[in-house]
Amino acid sequence: MLKIENELLTARINPVGAELSSLIKKNTEREYIWQAEPSVWGRHAPLLFPAVGRMSGDSFIYDGKKYFMQKHGFLRGSSFEVVEKTDNSALLRFSSNEKTLMSFPFEFDFDAEYSLSESTLVQRLTVTNKGDGNMYFSVGAHPAFNIRIGDTLRFETPEHATLPYLDGNDTVGNPENKLILDGETDIVLSKELFENGSLALEAPASTYAELVGSNGVPYLRETFGKTPMLWLWAKPGAEFVCIEPWSGSDERVPTENLENKKGILCLAPAQSFTLPVSITIL
Repeated sequence: MLKIENELLTARINPVGAELSSLIKKNTEREYIWQAEPSVWGRHAPLLFPAVGRMSGDSFIYDGKKYFMQKHGFLRGSSFEVVEKTDNSALLRFSSNEKTLMSFPFEFDFDAEYSLSESTLVQRLTVTNKGDGNMYFSVGAHPAFNIRIGDTLRFETPEHATLPYLDGNDTVGNPENKLILDGETDIVLSKELFENGSLALEAPASTYAELVGSNGVPYLRETFGKTPMLWLWAKPGAEFVCIEPWSGSDERVPTENLENKKGILCLAPAQSFTLPVSITIL
């Protein structure tokens, strides 16, 4: 486990999956990252690549060949190389290999960079195309934050959207199950909120969201910028919430060909794409 720290925060990153596993405010010893209770949900903050969500049939077609891809891709169990480590930062890298080419026919580097600046953890996820042709992929973050039931998720700005509930296959179950935001900024994190599945907010107007305690005081801000998709999820009744910025989309409209999938990103040879996410303790 890698440890980085400054005068305010301590963070730990697991080289397996380059997963943020802990973020503690030093003066209160409060832990902000879900501690992966295996009987509830055994992860902290997995990185999603080269898929976000589940592809239809757990597969895709590229250049006439069919490939199989697990939900959220294969990074979660992959061992990263530690490229650089300082007291308050760490850079980890995973590169394509013979095994990944069997399920994802592109050569790449995936860099996960973490750094602490005052009360903020900055995370930069950078994908670089190392091949000779265009590369098609999605990338996302999946951090789970400790909450108390009854806390509030508060958006930066009022949102006007209908959020469908999606099941474990990332498809709409009952279309009557939905959450309508008609200019609201707040979603109360009740026991019942996620009973019907995950919530998908496309192209939110907000560039960040905050977690607010029952006393009305915000305690955490996640900044995700102009993300194409923001996924919200928790195990029903569990005291965590995942706020997931995705550069990619779900499979509500199944498409077999990889390059035609909704929200798919394309990199030319030697190009890079960076997904920046920051977590500020308030």
